[in-house]
Amino acid sequence: MNIAFIGPACAGKSTQAARLARPFELRHLSTGKLLRDHFERHTALGILAKKYVASGDLVPDDLVDAMVEENAVRMAPNEGFLLDAFPGTLHQARFIDEMFREIGRKLDAVYYISIPDQMVFERASTRFPKRADDTVEILTNRLRVFRRNVAPVLDYFSDSGRLGFIDGSGTIDEVYNKLMLALGDILAGQRLTLSTAQHDLLQNLGVSPTTPVSGGGLKSLNLVLLGGPGSGKGTQAEHIAATHQIPHISTGDLFRANMEKETELGKIARAYIDHGDLVPDDVTEAMVRRRLREPDCATGFLLDGFPRTLPQAYALEEILAEMNRQLSGVISLGVPDDSIVERLSGRRICRECKRSFHVRFNPFTACPDAKCHGEHLYQRDDDTPETILNRLKKFHLQTEPLVTRYRKAGQLAEIVGTGELDDVRDRITKAVETFAERA
Repeated sequence: MNIAFIGPACAGKSTQAARLARPFELRHLSTGKLLRDHFERHTALGILAKKYVASGDLVPDDLVDAMVEENAVRMAPNEGFLLDAFPGTLHQARFIDEMFREIGRKLDAVYYISIPDQMVFERASTRFPKRADDTVEILTNRLRVFRRNVAPVLDYFSDSGRLGFIDGSGTIDEVYNKLMLALGDILAGQRLTLSTAQHDLLQNLGVSPTTPVSGGGLKSLNLVLLGGPGSGKGTQAEHIAATHQIPHISTGDLFRANMEKETELGKIARAYIDHGDLVPDDVTEAMVRRRLREPDCATGFLLDGFPRTLPQAYALEEILAEMNRQLSGVISLGVPDDSIVERLSGRRICRECKRSFHVRFNPFTACPDAKCHGEHLYQRDDDTPETILNRLKKFHLQTEPLVTRYRKAGQLAEIVGTGELDDVRDRITKAVETFAERA
């Protein structure tokens, strides 16, 4: 039997999963436990994840997916999963189904442990030890992000008859007994059905996308840059930002800056990292929200790395609507996968000066500082062809719905990202000029 528990913060998912794993002979699996396990065992995935953390970057979804898959493959045939807060996005839901099919398993049921919003705040205010992210502002944003992400997940499992609801507002023992009965029913082969009230709850759970401001909003050039790893986004973003005098906001840089400055959000992110947990999406969204309100964004901005998913696109629309602004346009930089593999797998980095070279396009001939003879060059662990292709697969799955949405809205400029650098730059310049005329 393979089961997943999903629910808002303070719903008791981890507490119940830990209690139920033993009697049902299930392996309790959470992304936080997975990361800590890989860190402690110094696995290849753990070492790679630590490099992202050490540089102040978010751990990519494909690494977390790989950890889940690696754990599943090692399990005994008679052992089952009890997934804790995973899958939390539609991408993860589809991934887990595909992965289980490949290894001859299936996810039997997903239980949504439901508690009222007010109870989230009440439980957070009394839990010990007190957490840095147990503030009203953060919890309010966390609930909004959670509903935005989880609504399509629950629809997905409801459509296949694998969704159950559990009222999590009782005592720990009361909720435990409800789950014991529910899992017993699954073992007995009973089908999951939802009551009318539960169907209504499912319909009301999702956050309706905010209607973007149309006309009359504050005039500014607000851009989003999309592109896979190795597509050249960074180089092109610098040119756009300099030409139009708007800040280039990379989520990776934003994440590092908050931690280095030890802002409230930076401290929260650091607390998750130090505990070996993934930093929640709502923390990143809050960083973006605050950054876009800074004075240098008054005339516009160029976002790079956000949004990555459809729920994050809704979040951006919500943020802009709050500011009485609208998205001017989205630039999607398209490069064929085989070209990206060639670009990234040929990349070599000097451990000493941190400069990047390429075995074909920019080979090391002599040290620019005359300090070495190339002995410090190395290839990043995530620059192997296999890893790159896996990252690209996840990128396409996540961003295709995003691209489709912006295309239908008439906000998308699809730019061919291959060819001479100046030619690509010219294509982007024309697209940005068109967006600027509309702003």
